[in-house]
Amino acid sequence: MDSLVPTDGLRCFLLDHGFHQITRGPCCHTPHFPNVVGYQDLKRSPIYIEIQQSMARGQWHQFCHECRKIESVQHTSNHPSKRELWLTAYDRNLSSAQGLSVLTLDTGRLCNLSCRSCSPWLSTSWSKEWQQMHFVSPLDHFPAEIDTTWLEGQDFKDLVQIEVMGGEPIYNLQSVAPVIERAIADTDGKVSISMITNGTIFPDISRYPWFTGNKNISIIVSIDAIGAAAEFIRTGTTWTKIEDNIRRYQDIGVSLNYHVTHSVLNVLEVGKIGDWAASHGISSAGLLTVVDHPSYLTYSVLRPEEVSEIIDIVSDTQAQYLVPYLRDSKHDIKNREMFESFMAHTYSYHGQDWKKYLPDLAAIMIQ
Repeated sequence: MDSLVPTDGLRCFLLDHGFHQITRGPCCHTPHFPNVVGYQDLKRSPIYIEIQQSMARGQWHQFCHECRKIESVQHTSNHPSKRELWLTAYDRNLSSAQGLSVLTLDTGRLCNLSCRSCSPWLSTSWSKEWQQMHFVSPLDHFPAEIDTTWLEGQDFKDLVQIEVMGGEPIYNLQSVAPVIERAIADTDGKVSISMITNGTIFPDISRYPWFTGNKNISIIVSIDAIGAAAEFIRTGTTWTKIEDNIRRYQDIGVSLNYHVTHSVLNVLEVGKIGDWAASHGISSAGLLTVVDHPSYLTYSVLRPEEVSEIIDIVSDTQAQYLVPYLRDSKHDIKNREMFESFMAHTYSYHGQDWKKYLPDLAAIMIQ
């Protein structure tokens, strides 16, 4: 199935009602929209008009590749694309939405972890490691002052959702807190707020009292594995600290979900995550993220016989939704070589041997 095209074109709630503070487009997947300052400017952008016209014809635009990829692989999915997720919400209770309804705030790239699938473009903790790997100067991506000029004259009364991203949002929460507080006031506390966090940091409740008892706040913890495997994949993590912070979030009464970034590293860990989350009363956030970069952490590093063995294993677990992605993967020898080189680097740089932290995967890949 190449695409899912309804007879009335490809509807997208975010295209009509979303705004991303960094890309200045409707969502986080699009590149930067030039000459766009605020939400109203977006509607006049030539790129926006081009996307809108393409979607109206039932044709995926190149900037919408992330949702297209998910929808083309997942025939019946518990993990919809962002487009599907918001359309479902629209059909249920957002049909009267007007103007800016979904605002995405980005706190910058300040982060305390150097996750294996990340880079200095997304985490400041990767700069020195990147220099050693690529023999280039460290790339400093500490967040600059957050631009709020687009806020001037912006009405938040129709705002339904704020999504806070990073880096690690809790590290630099003060940069977007005034926007959140204004949105809470403008909507009489009705706006929903979701924060995607690595779970290693807990917010200062005395500084942000609106966290406590606010059922409209959803904390989405990025969990790519549990226990020792988590400490390898999300390098710098202390798993017991995450579990402790999750209990603290539950104690203050916020909604709690988890999100997985799927790579070859955790292909055999996802089922364990599901079992662990169920035992702690935590549900999946629903969105599906399968890495296509770096290429050496995609399923393409797996040989055909390894793919078959892994499919046999995950088919009987909560990770069975990965089977279409595994079947669709094509082995790439260069990616396999780069994977082995990256694992050697990780051991040299961090002292972490992947075979120790991911023994189930190693048993299949090392024959």
